[in-house]
Amino acid sequence: MKETYKDFIGIYENAVPIEFCRDLINLHKNADAEEKWKSEEKYGGASYRRDEALQLEDYSQEYTEKVQKFVFDYLELYKKKYFSYYDCKHIEYTAPFIKVQKTEPQGGYHIWHCEVDSIQHVSRSLVWMIYLNDVPKGEGETEFLWQGLRVQPKKGTLLIWPAQFTHTHRGNPVYNCTKYVATGWIEYADLYDGEVEELYQPEGDGGMWAYRTCDNGRDELQSNKQKPYKRFTDLN
Repeated sequence: MKETYKDFIGIYENAVPIEFCRDLINLHKNADAEEKWKSEEKYGGASYRRDEALQLEDYSQEYTEKVQKFVFDYLELYKKKYFSYYDCKHIEYTAPFIKVQKTEPQGGYHIWHCEVDSIQHVSRSLVWMIYLNDVPKGEGETEFLWQGLRVQPKKGTLLIWPAQFTHTHRGNPVYNCTKYVATGWIEYADLYDGEVEELYQPEGDGGMWAYRTCDNGRDELQSNKQKPYKRFTDLN
């Protein structure tokens, strides 16, 4: 395993066994169509984003736990490199969501973005990504705007980087192959409680916040017009 750091981006080559990468690709290939979701249907069209994702935590508990172990093992190396993160006291982390994502030629998410882009995402601390297959040089890089860095996808490589605006990034197009990655976030466990799935303000409800929960799937209105997330000052 080779580890490299640049501007708070940790790059761990040969971090994940090739056989395990192949297993995750096969999971995606063999999953029924209804088990996967297409981003162009959710994000407003193929010109904005086009890829296909399998939510691993909903599909295989066994593989979810295996991926989480890889992520948290390398998080320990990341924390040792950046000791300020390591020295954070009484903070626990979780990685509840794992996407196994397929990007076909000319597809992908090519818009500059960061992972904390709204109040409902404040629980995200770091981003992680595992490249599951090799991509030809000059295609499919993960590009970081302010750092002037392009990371070439190589199977078994794991990346960790901050989720905030400082690490605005995008996925560059692939042209000659299909790209597979597993990706998700390392989140503050005390802020993310697994309940709020979607947060929005319905029209005609006097500004009250509504959200759908993972448990019951129904809308609930907050009569006090407060957003249903925890404040840092609420944490003990």
